[in-house]
Amino acid sequence: MDVIVLGAGTAIPSSGYSPAAILLRSGGEEALLDCGPGALIKAAQQGLDYFQLQTIFLTHLHSDHTLDLVTLIQANESTPGVNNRKPLGIFSCSGTREWFEKLMIAFPDISPSYSFSIFENGLNAWDWADLHVSTYLTGHTKNSLAYRFDGKDGSFVFTGDAIFSEGLVRFCARADLLISECSFPEGQHNPEHLSADQVGNLAEKASVHHLAITHQYPAAHAVDLAKQIGRQYSGKLTLAMDGTSFSLPEGR
Repeated sequence: MDVIVLGAGTAIPSSGYSPAAILLRSGGEEALLDCGPGALIKAAQQGLDYFQLQTIFLTHLHSDHTLDLVTLIQANESTPGVNNRKPLGIFSCSGTREWFEKLMIAFPDISPSYSFSIFENGLNAWDWADLHVSTYLTGHTKNSLAYRFDGKDGSFVFTGDAIFSEGLVRFCARADLLISECSFPEGQHNPEHLSADQVGNLAEKASVHHLAITHQYPAAHAVDLAKQIGRQYSGKLTLAMDGTSFSLPEGR
């Protein structure tokens, strides 16, 4: 399982920290996990062929996690042979179909002319490639999801945007790799996001092997996040940037 951070940032422009997107490779398949602005360019730099992409997982519908979906659809429609394109499936939270209908009203000239499906998975579990996929409601918005991928190479969890809860701790339990948002410094608690002390507490209580953080607002970039998280978490820590990559099992 290979996990490549394409976008480690937020909607606020910052060099090296593009909006949210992750490229996931496993079992010969590829998927995007969130699709924020710039995700397709970053994915192309990692060798992804947009015309062959068949799966996107969305954590929620905020623009910094979704807007390159419009770019992807337009790119497909601009490519010769689009009618023969492989099906594209979007796995997402409840409300996505209605959101997409409104998106197509705003961009009526790029409506997909190939097989395009939206699966509102909620709290369902299913299989993708050689991985078992499960989700958890994170509390960032009413429908926001975290994703967990379990397979023979290990387990990977992406929180998306989240708030701290014991349920999230259980969802992340013993993950080999946890990529968590870390929007704010320790003590700066927010009703929609995680702060450094909460992220450290989450990873420590969940006995996570390797924690990587993304999605920092400027206030978080201005402090020593490794030190703040390290007051709570004793495991391996990576402060991810665009292009940071991981392979499971680690040491492979």
